[in-house]
Amino acid sequence: MLTSTWKAVALLALAAAAGAAAGSVVTARAGREGREGHGRGYGWYVDLLDRELDLSDAQRDSVQAILKRREASMDSILAEMRPRIEAARAVIRNEIGAQLTPDQARRYQDLTARLAAERKEKSKRESNHQ
Repeated sequence: MLTSTWKAVALLALAAAAGAAAGSVVTARAGREGREGHGRGYGWYVDLLDRELDLSDAQRDSVQAILKRREASMDSILAEMRPRIEAARAVIRNEIGAQLTPDQARRYQDLTARLAAERKEKSKRESNHQ
């Protein structure tokens, strides 16, 4: 049982690391909706830097220009990484599922399906706002 517990902890740590890496890429992508971005686009990031670093207007404009200029390369990196992230997510889910009772496994499948649908819907909404 101890081995199973450590495996579960290791898998959760791996899932957290994968999520953090994906989140970092998305954060670094920071690019589409300008200052109105409310968590999407680079506007929120520019606002954060402005608050934390007290940017001048020229610096703020430069940061926005840098993020806009790098947007396509970040999108390209994300497109390349997405299949690897999805493959890693599938392996993690399978390994976690193997640690669960049949009832837990069914509930876990429902949960992951619901989260995937929410991600898809959020992505669709964000695409429609561009």
